[in-house]
Amino acid sequence: MSSSVALRAAVLVPPSAVTIWSVWNDAPSTYAWLFLTVFAAVIEVFFRSGLRGDGSPEGVVRYKEPALCLLAMVVGGHSFLFYGLPLMVLVSIFLGLVILTPMIGGAKSLLVSASLLAVTLLLNVTVAVTGVATSMYYRPHEMLASHDERFGPVYQQHANVTMLVRHGDIQAMENIGLYEPRGVEFQTDGLGFRNEEDYHGQRYVLVGDSFLAGNGTTQACLLSDRLRRDYGQDVYNLGFVGDLAAYQRRLEAFRTLYGNTFRAVMFVFEGNDFVGWDDREVLSKSAAFGYRAFFRSNGLWRYTRWLYNRWTRKNTAKSPVFTVGAAPVAFYQGHVNAVMNRDDLDDRVLRFSQALKQMKDMVVHIFFIPDKYRVYYPFLRQGADAAALPNKQWEYLTWAAGQAGIPVTDLTGPLREEAGRLLPEGRYVFWRDDTHWNCEGMAVAAREVARVLGQR
Repeated sequence: MSSSVALRAAVLVPPSAVTIWSVWNDAPSTYAWLFLTVFAAVIEVFFRSGLRGDGSPEGVVRYKEPALCLLAMVVGGHSFLFYGLPLMVLVSIFLGLVILTPMIGGAKSLLVSASLLAVTLLLNVTVAVTGVATSMYYRPHEMLASHDERFGPVYQQHANVTMLVRHGDIQAMENIGLYEPRGVEFQTDGLGFRNEEDYHGQRYVLVGDSFLAGNGTTQACLLSDRLRRDYGQDVYNLGFVGDLAAYQRRLEAFRTLYGNTFRAVMFVFEGNDFVGWDDREVLSKSAAFGYRAFFRSNGLWRYTRWLYNRWTRKNTAKSPVFTVGAAPVAFYQGHVNAVMNRDDLDDRVLRFSQALKQMKDMVVHIFFIPDKYRVYYPFLRQGADAAALPNKQWEYLTWAAGQAGIPVTDLTGPLREEAGRLLPEGRYVFWRDDTHWNCEGMAVAAREVARVLGQR
């Protein structure tokens, strides 16, 4: 490599690499690094043109070659953004373009980049028309996942999908060899939440994670649907994957839209809701987010990222599978670890007490969702004593909610009782290959929620 090429690389590489990282991770310094990249590109122009300080015509004429180089790098780099490549691979490709394009020449590089873009766009159309872009999804949750500038992660608005879900999330994550197929109807409203109708002034809004969203379960079995159909409680479902910080942001966004017309009922899951507080704000009208989302929303990006994840996924199969009743049942190891935790939870890290105090004018009740392992623990082995299990999440939640004066109900007892009743019939309250309730489990939760709300 010549000294001039090395010097150009030294000028262009650092800001270009950081620009890709910052845009792809929505870093606050995005625009500063974009400016640095443009500045570095101008330096490249001076290197290529040999423009002298007197602004001679000879130097101006020689702007054509570096301009072609810059255009080739822009076209080529953006073509690769349509593919679901990992960040470091994209950085390597972009840096390669920066270094090689001036060496190959502007005209030839632009021809190659334009050809690459044409092929990429053709592939994008092909995966969309043939259905390949949606065929890799095992359930509607991933296929319909989207983003709203007010609520953050949501589903696509006004979606209506029917799908045969061949297995649950534990099988998808760890390939344990357990399959429990079920048909799933999945419908969303105008905000991107799983409701058949838009919000129309319901008194209660349910907020929580994928248990409320009903991952892997058909629409008719949803907790919100059962409450309306079986108990006459017309509630609105504000459920989506998240944690307490996400629930608070979701409720505040909902209140901004509809005022104080509702009261919230919150559901907190033992398995993954007790995590360190996330201070990140919902990305609102962010140019960096919109730039990234444009590429990630394309079928080609989703399909190639799915291929990459499948190729790199290691089948560790860490989650245990026990025979419960007459059939094998999988338990996600990460959630089992949460159940078996014997350390006190630190409110300085989780900040539940502070958050719940801020939400006490909205949240009127909290329900604790136990993990599948806790519910089935007495049935896993002869003589197993459920009382021997630690219960740190429940203890912490009751303390934090008590600080805010919000009542809490534990769903463990009703779910465990129903699980024992159904076992002789070969039925369960969780999907056997999944971390979530099935229709039987949601029926139990709906009965308990209706009982509590009926007392208000």
